Parts: sequence; C-alpha cells; structure tokens
Amino acid sequence: MINALITGVFNLVIGLVNLLLYPIDYAITHTLPGLSNAFELISDFFEHLSGVVPFVISYTGLTTTTIVIILELSVFILSAPIIIQTIKVAIKWYRTIKL
Repeated sequence: MINALITGVFNLVIGLVNLLLYPIDYAITHTLPGLSNAFELISDFFEHLSGVVPFVISYTGLTTTTIVIILELSVFILSAPIIIQTIKVAIKWYRTIKL
C-alpha cells in the first residue's frame, strides 16, 4: 500500500515536471538547429577559410620560409610552457614516489 502511494506520488511529480517543461523543450527542439546542421556550418566555415587564407597570405607578400618560421615559432611559444610544466610535474611525482 505504501509502495503504491509512493509510486503514485512519483508519477504525479514526473507528470507535473513534464507538463511544466514541455514548452521549453518544444522551443529548444524547434528553434535550435540540429547537430548535423552545426557540423555542416563548421565545415562550410573551414572551407571558406581555405579559400580566403591563401589569398591573404599571397597579398601580404610573405615568402614560404617566413610563413614556416612564423608557424614554428608560434607552435614553440604555445607548446614550451606545457612541456616545461609537464617535466616539473613528472619530477615532483618522481620525488614523491622515491621517498
């Protein structure tokens, strides 16, 4: 008897929550694009960039060597702190395990 009463209360609460959240769910599902549309838009954006970037690079007059140096320098600047931090953590773990 108590089990049926608790089950009934839970079903009532679930029904009320569904009733209250239905307009929000309806608005989200009908106004926001699907995930496939989002991936398609991202793909179109990168396709557009692949057409624009070479034009901009050739317009600036940079040589291939200069572009390679800029890219390598930016990769080094972004990755060096991560590598140093990783080495510090590894040394700290080694010292902790060694003791």
